[in-house]
Amino acid sequence: MRFDFYGHFKQKRQQKYVVKKGDTLYKIAKENNTTVAELLEANNLESALIYPEQVLLIPKKMDQGANYFIEYVVKPDDTLELIAKKNNTTIEALSEYNDIGKIYLVTDQVLTIPMSYEIYEVQANDTLQSIVDQSHMTLEEFMNANFKNLLPEGTKVYVK
Repeated sequence: MRFDFYGHFKQKRQQKYVVKKGDTLYKIAKENNTTVAELLEANNLESALIYPEQVLLIPKKMDQGANYFIEYVVKPDDTLELIAKKNNTTIEALSEYNDIGKIYLVTDQVLTIPMSYEIYEVQANDTLQSIVDQSHMTLEEFMNANFKNLLPEGTKVYVK
């Protein structure tokens, strides 16, 4: 496997939602931090008309920097199921980033595998270097993955 980092990426995931009596697309969108337009698009709806017990897909956005990608080189006898299992992902995720529906797996083919960062809570004695060393990341990878958290709004810094 070769590691490649692509920072600042928003990944969309979907979850299922069963419509309840009294629900509207606006209400569902607001409760799920999305928009009516995104609900319409995710569900191929032509209007905002919904009904109880209807199953909707709710698009979910992960924060920027929450994902990175590795490249996986297909080996003889690999299957999508085996590749997904080896890389702790799903066939759906593989197909989302590799257009699996239009390709066949062949030996030495390179697939993009989405990976999620783990969350680490900074401890009192941590330094930037100790966190980078512990996480097996380069400083650049760490900065790209955490750029939103490094300078929260209101932080005062010295500048020239």
